[in-house]
Amino acid sequence: MLAAVTAAVARLTDAACRQGDEGEKATAGPAPGNNIVFPPRSAPHRPCVAVAVVAVPGSEDPESGAPVLATTLTLPLGLRSPAAAALTLRSAGAVGGEVLGGLPLGTLFGLPSLELDPKIEGVEATAEAPELGSLVAGNAALVRQLGLLAEHPFYLEIAPMAFDESAPNSAACLALTLASTEAGVVQVAYRVASMLAEALMASAEFGDLSALYTPPRPPSFLDKATLEEAEVEGKRVVVRVDFNVPLAADGTISSNQRIVAAMPTVQTLLARGARSVVLMSHLGRPGGAVKPELSLAVVAAEVERLLERPVTFVAPAVGPEAEAATAEPAPGSVFLLENLRFHAEEEGKGVDGEGNKFKPAAEAVDTFRASLAAHGEVFVNDAFGTAHRAHSSMVGMPHPVRIAGALLSKELRYFAAALEEPARPFVQDKIQLIENLIDKVDAMIIGGGMAFTFLAVAHNVAIGASLFDDDGAAIVPKLMAKAKARGVTIHLPTDFVCADAFAADAKTAVHDTTSGVPEGWMGLDIGPASSEAFAAVIASAATVVWNGPMGVFEMEPFAAGTQTLCAAAAAATADSGATTIIGGGDTATAASVFGVDDKVSHVSTGGGASLELLEGKVLPGVAALTNIADLLQ
Repeated sequence: MLAAVTAAVARLTDAACRQGDEGEKATAGPAPGNNIVFPPRSAPHRPCVAVAVVAVPGSEDPESGAPVLATTLTLPLGLRSPAAAALTLRSAGAVGGEVLGGLPLGTLFGLPSLELDPKIEGVEATAEAPELGSLVAGNAALVRQLGLLAEHPFYLEIAPMAFDESAPNSAACLALTLASTEAGVVQVAYRVASMLAEALMASAEFGDLSALYTPPRPPSFLDKATLEEAEVEGKRVVVRVDFNVPLAADGTISSNQRIVAAMPTVQTLLARGARSVVLMSHLGRPGGAVKPELSLAVVAAEVERLLERPVTFVAPAVGPEAEAATAEPAPGSVFLLENLRFHAEEEGKGVDGEGNKFKPAAEAVDTFRASLAAHGEVFVNDAFGTAHRAHSSMVGMPHPVRIAGALLSKELRYFAAALEEPARPFVQDKIQLIENLIDKVDAMIIGGGMAFTFLAVAHNVAIGASLFDDDGAAIVPKLMAKAKARGVTIHLPTDFVCADAFAADAKTAVHDTTSGVPEGWMGLDIGPASSEAFAAVIASAATVVWNGPMGVFEMEPFAAGTQTLCAAAAAATADSGATTIIGGGDTATAASVFGVDDKVSHVSTGGGASLELLEGKVLPGVAALTNIADLLQ
């Protein structure tokens, strides 16, 4: 009986655990396939308590032929609750598949007054469960439901879920199963299990389940193959990098940060015996046409300087001549292809000589991709900054082995750690990000221009000519209500530096939420009181993800808020070991301007990519990579 029940419920339990804290009732009533998920209130991203009803396959009653139905109450083995202590302790030695055996219902719940004599399978009870009994005895409705079971035969079993490779989360669960051929009994048991689960979750906490339970990861995160898993010796390797560097007016590189960031991947490939490394990137927005001022030739010279070895520049990037240039390289050769966006086939769009937009033919795109692929046998994507773009060089490479480079892997590791299993408390800053992250964070700091939308809608603060997001305003009440329900603290500015114009030499004044922003003025930075309060929140955090400056830090009068929080993030990293992640774009620039880019845990190289990752979106460039499991097979 036990094996049949656990096998039947394993998949459903796994699915329930994967629901996280959805807490939705799938369907009403005790019929096969129905289930309820009860999320833990204090740890919503740990496995759930699940109540399931299943029809047990191959276990019909020999006399009546009636199918056996079973109600299963599934508890994570790491559940800590006075009411569930006996169940959890009794399961401790059973992780390897040992069956604990069936127990009389009265003994299990510590209610000897219930004279129940069910059929028992397995061993007799060796201990009572006074904590659980106390919980049940205090619930009159639950006692009444238990009493109804005394008149009917049933099986009651307790055991760890049978491990099912297709349902890995079930292996970390303890199943309390009651089975009967009588639908009425199962109906009562379903109510009992549901009521018990709700009672258990009222005070539940979770122990360390790391050895037993691995939360499911988004498909675009850590299940992708990396340099560590790939064989590159003697092979030509094509590497998509992000060399979209800023150029000065004279055409020189004003910051080589992105080039430097890609060097570890190149050096690793060469050290591991790659026959050649063929680098490819875009630069600027040439619109599918050749624009000499956006040539990567200047970047080739910088790569050569950093690697201290010759780098062959190949222009154009595709075609017979380009393919011939990289076909028979000397061992250890390095190439850089010309700007990929000189070809409309890279982005799938372009602008002709008359300024008209056009889309290249599908056949042309296929030819372009095939020519890029001809430069090597292995494809490495190290361009996190463009991983959110479904461009040819990101998603159209047909190589059988497509792996993440060192930089891309580092980005995903940090974001996965922060978003999947953040050290608590977790503080985050940005309107599209909020809905996704309310489920993950303990607190949110909302500053910058977005703060005024929240202040105006949620607190009726006068915001003058400050930024206001009409679309975002419509969902502010919903987001505030969701945050309150989840116990997430929203920190908004209480004062702000205001100006009568968007200019560095504008008149400025500090106003607070009581007076509001004067008519015709605009808030361009958080004020000193808000800066101090936000810094204190960061100081108390174990994980910080920051995306978006607090003000227009490029102008000195409006830089103090961002500078204060940069210092706070650096201090949290140094003083308490907090994980601090600075999103790409303006926030990364601010970290560099204020000298903390090397004092925080990680500064992302991807502005748009990191934003979409935080919003919970799948990055096309990452999704297109080979899964580790597929590579190992």
